[in-house]
Amino acid sequence: MHIQTLYSPIEGGPMSHILIVDDNELNNELLEIEIKNKIKDATLEIATTLRQAEEKIKKPFDLIILDHQLPDGNGLKLLENINEKKVIYYTGTKLPWKGLYYNWEKIVAPVLKSDPDKLMEEILRFISPKECHYKTDLDLLEEMAGVKKKKSMINNSKRSRQFKKLRGITKREYMNQLALKIAKDFLSKGYDIPYISKKLNYTDKKSFERFFNRRTGQTPIQFQQSFN
Repeated sequence: MHIQTLYSPIEGGPMSHILIVDDNELNNELLEIEIKNKIKDATLEIATTLRQAEEKIKKPFDLIILDHQLPDGNGLKLLENINEKKVIYYTGTKLPWKGLYYNWEKIVAPVLKSDPDKLMEEILRFISPKECHYKTDLDLLEEMAGVKKKKSMINNSKRSRQFKKLRGITKREYMNQLALKIAKDFLSKGYDIPYISKKLNYTDKKSFERFFNRRTGQTPIQFQQSFN
């Protein structure tokens, strides 16, 4: 799987107050991490039911990411109470034909949950490039590691299954791919092995060297020397 963590800014209005309407806790955690890593000063609120969302939209939001199926009803019902085109319709099933629904003109874009990169692309398409703040891959890796430490009602095995369903690979593999990408970038720029090992939270440089060798068939030094 290709790890894409940065997107090109696309013209739009200055928007950063976002409401996520979804009852899936893991979806919300991952989306919150990605948005905060790509949009400077973004503020997010989460509603897990249609009733909560109806209460929250009484105050203004710049963008609403709306799940199709909520515990207490169809997410599209929320469109009746929205007056602007500012909704990304987010569904785990196939995309519906727009002619079936009233208020479809309020939908910015429909996106499948199986395509999280497309979702971020549509979010950034709607947001001013001046509001975009591109953190590094290392920031994203640290944020994802932090999620592991958060208390959650979802048990680890269920979270792992949900992550794999969303991304196509396990969370551990995703983080390993991201760590390798970061390591290659540091090595190509001439950073030394102890520094990289520390940045990636390895206990010692030998552990990092073993990880890199298993993934690439080269030692970090051999990889670095190819740039000289």
